[in-house]
Amino acid sequence: MQAKELTVHSRAAARLLAEAAQYLAPFALQPTTVVQAAASLGLPLGRVHYWVQKAEALGLLLVEREQRRAGRAQRHYVTAARTFVVPADLLDIQRRLDREQGMYRQFLTAVERRQPELLGDGRMTVTFSAHGANLNFGEQGWSGEVLHIWAGSVHLLPDDARQLRRELTEVFERSYARHSTSEQAAPYLIHLGVVEHDEMN
Repeated sequence: MQAKELTVHSRAAARLLAEAAQYLAPFALQPTTVVQAAASLGLPLGRVHYWVQKAEALGLLLVEREQRRAGRAQRHYVTAARTFVVPADLLDIQRRLDREQGMYRQFLTAVERRQPELLGDGRMTVTFSAHGANLNFGEQGWSGEVLHIWAGSVHLLPDDARQLRRELTEVFERSYARHSTSEQAAPYLIHLGVVEHDEMN
């Protein structure tokens, strides 16, 4: 039976959730087969099956029921919980940083391939204002196909920063809900982030 919340105690389970939680998402809402999950994710069946096997072995996925079709057993899986809690001491921070950096390199490579002028020409500009110095490496802009904006010195009041985070989160959630399995749909890389920054004096 699926729990509402479950704390992970295995480092291997923590690593899988950090690296491949998206493969488990289709199984969270209702019992689902691997074939159905692969179709909803728009991913190869073999790749989804690989992560399902690992997740089941670690207790993250449970077999809700089995049905026999054409003489073969078809398993319906469900996540062991709707929410998994991973304690901080089980997280491999360096591994996560390496993965984040790798994903950002993929993003910049995709921007360069489709709209290279958005990455600038290698120059840096320094602009002074009442708030201090703002360094711009030219890595920002937008076009009909690409959005890439980086702001390193935006001064906001706490309420305004909270509102910005809420609005960006809402935009992302609306876009994520439009995930399509149509053959005409293309994969997009999306990166959003807002964090208070301690500027150097």
